[in-house]
Amino acid sequence: MERQRAPDAGQNEARLWNVVMLGDIRFSVVSSDARKERPGFLMVLLAPQQRLSLGAIRITYLPDGEFFIPPSVLYPQASAEHWSAYAHLIGKDGRLISNVGAHVIQTDSQTLLVDAGVGPRAVTIDELQCSVRGGELLQSLKQAGLSPEDIDAVFYTHLHPDHVGWTGHTVNGKHALTFPRARYVVRLRSQSGKSASSRGKPGKT
Repeated sequence: MERQRAPDAGQNEARLWNVVMLGDIRFSVVSSDARKERPGFLMVLLAPQQRLSLGAIRITYLPDGEFFIPPSVLYPQASAEHWSAYAHLIGKDGRLISNVGAHVIQTDSQTLLVDAGVGPRAVTIDELQCSVRGGELLQSLKQAGLSPEDIDAVFYTHLHPDHVGWTGHTVNGKHALTFPRARYVVRLRSQSGKSASSRGKPGKT
C-alpha cells in the first residue's frame, strides 16, 4: 500500500487529504482534521475518478457529488450493534455518505455514458433525513479527456432522479440536451410486464 498527498489538493486542503494506493485502486482518505472541520465526511472515500481497462474497453467512473443518508433508512434490519464495526463509515451527523455519479465506457469506435448523475442541484428529503448534491459530472468528464460532444449514447439503468440529472441543462435561458450528439437509451417495462427498449432523443419512441 502506497500513501501520498492528493495532487489536486489546494494549499489549504492538502493537510486534509491523503491518497492511498491499494494495487490499482486509488482512495482519498480524509484526515482527522478534515473530519473535525467537515461533519458527515467518511474516513475513506473512493477516489473522485478511476479507470479500469479490459482489453480495448476502458471504463471510467465519473463522480457527480455525494449522497448522505442515515444507515437505518437504507438497512432498517441492521441494529446499532451491527454498525459498530463500521463506525468509521458514519459521519458525526450519524449519516452514511455515498458517492453519486456515472460511468463512461469507451471502445475504439464508441463512447457510452451509463447514467447521467444528479445534475447541478442539491436536494434534501426531510422525512428520510437524507440529502444529495451533484454538479461535478462535466468537470469529471473533462478530467477524463472527454467533452459532452464526445458522447455517442447515454444509457439509463433506471430513471431515478440521481441517474438522469444531466440529461439536459439550461443555456441562455433555454433548455438543451447536455450531450447533443448522443442517442438516449432506456429499458422500459410495459404495463403487461413485457420489456421493450426505447431509443432516440428524449420524447421520441
